[in-house]
Amino acid sequence: MPAGGLVGAGADARTDYAGNGGAYYQMGGNAFQFTGPPTLADGDREAWWNINMSWWVKDMTGTCFVRSQLKLTDIADGTSNTYLAGEKPLKVDFYETGQAPNDNQSMYSGYDWDTIRYADTVITIKPDYQITGSDLSLLYYCFGSAHTTCCHFVFCDGSVHRIGYEINPVIHARLANRQDGMVVDRRDFAP
Repeated sequence: MPAGGLVGAGADARTDYAGNGGAYYQMGGNAFQFTGPPTLADGDREAWWNINMSWWVKDMTGTCFVRSQLKLTDIADGTSNTYLAGEKPLKVDFYETGQAPNDNQSMYSGYDWDTIRYADTVITIKPDYQITGSDLSLLYYCFGSAHTTCCHFVFCDGSVHRIGYEINPVIHARLANRQDGMVVDRRDFAP
């Protein structure tokens, strides 16, 4: 932390972890088109969500999404085969500033670029050192970490696993999707 600490909106607790939003491309690209209710009062009304966002909840394949309230039975692939949360990459230049677009909000901000990540055959795990230049799009989508060889994930059964950056992208996407019916053998992702 810089001398004197952070002040202002970015001073609240930030995190290097993000919830599992699911397999993005299985959702037809809808994951990033969410706009919330027009007013706070609408956000508190169940009817607004039922009318305006029914497609959203139905299509979400992960474990963490807007208004998610999953039961263990909603994790059809099994709790030991599904990510709950994982580490997220941060651009090295922004480690201590809180100015990265995926690290500028509190970890309590709800559904936000700071708190949700996706996986798919295109959206793979990236180490921090690969987040370079002005293209920060990886910061919004990928899981990743500062570790040189792996990223850590908490699975829905509470276990923590090291997942190597070289994981097969299909396996990575399956682990992010709680309901694809594709059970993954632990040997397919254990380093």
